[in-house]
Amino acid sequence: MKDKFFSVLYSLYLSIYRFVMRQIYIRIDRDRAKGCAPIKPEDKRAIYDYWKRYGLKPKLDDYRLYADRGLKPEPGLISTEIWTEIIEPNHNSLKYCGAFTDKNYFDLVLGRENTPDTVVRCISGSLLDGDYRPVTAQQAADLLADGTDYILKPTIESGGGRDVSKVEGACMDADQIERARADFGGNFCVQEIFKQHKFLQSFNPTSVQSVRVVSVFLDGKVDILCASMRMGKAGSVVDNFVSGGYAVSIDVETGTIGGKLVDHDMKVYTAQEAGMKRSGERIPFWEDAKQLVCDLHPRLAHFGIISWDVTLDETGTPKIIEYNLIDSLIDWHQIFIGPILGDKDVELLPKLLKKNPYIQV
Repeated sequence: MKDKFFSVLYSLYLSIYRFVMRQIYIRIDRDRAKGCAPIKPEDKRAIYDYWKRYGLKPKLDDYRLYADRGLKPEPGLISTEIWTEIIEPNHNSLKYCGAFTDKNYFDLVLGRENTPDTVVRCISGSLLDGDYRPVTAQQAADLLADGTDYILKPTIESGGGRDVSKVEGACMDADQIERARADFGGNFCVQEIFKQHKFLQSFNPTSVQSVRVVSVFLDGKVDILCASMRMGKAGSVVDNFVSGGYAVSIDVETGTIGGKLVDHDMKVYTAQEAGMKRSGERIPFWEDAKQLVCDLHPRLAHFGIISWDVTLDETGTPKIIEYNLIDSLIDWHQIFIGPILGDKDVELLPKLLKKNPYIQV
């Protein structure tokens, strides 16, 4: 009886989640499309005919935005409300998202060799060292008292680089540790400052540049759909363009940097307008970075779609800064490359629109 009750409750939660995401992104898309021209009647018919075969009728605001940003409003472009309301919940378990996105567990799931080094962590109010051994606030402070700087970040609900800061280890005394525990609701970590590869550092020395890679794991196979690099604004310690930086297109096959950039408002810039003179250069160790994503996605098989933030350490070894399991927007990727599924749409779209029957809500 109890299991049946919770099963119904989880199903209700999923229905509410889908409804809320649809309403949120319909409103966001409508606001972003203000001032954009209407879709031409022939394009409108093509869009509706394309999605009718799947029993769907997408809103047109996303297509208006794409057309305004210089794209042809191709029917294969996936609207935000379809992606967040239907596709992501069909393949990503909402039930497990909270635990698997806790940054304090990244090294357990992905392997320490694939993630930044954590010195102090706090999980549900419990202070631990990097090896998950309990410590007092003073012992935690002693681990940081070596005169170097560290990165302090919340580990739950910390998207967009929110509340990430650089701190002086010598200043993180027991009182500061206690303050962090209170400020972050008992969930934070202190990591060593990541020494990134000189190629990535050359874009902005104050932030760790990462490449957002979107992968899908279906039928035992990982496919990489798209990639783009985020660059932090000058002086920022995070690369997220939500915090004022840019995203620039990356060719998935070659790792070549493109000539188109977008900001958080989906405004498009040429490389010259953004002052970025690196178009045509190739990200080093690109094949290794893609292989890391392909190797790690099956460890998170509860989630068929993952957006990874991949960077390179000073030796060129790829590392995972973080990953996103739900509410991962694809509009800026599509501004770069058009339909996110590309020539795989015939193979992948029917599978993505069909709910994985084994996914736990």
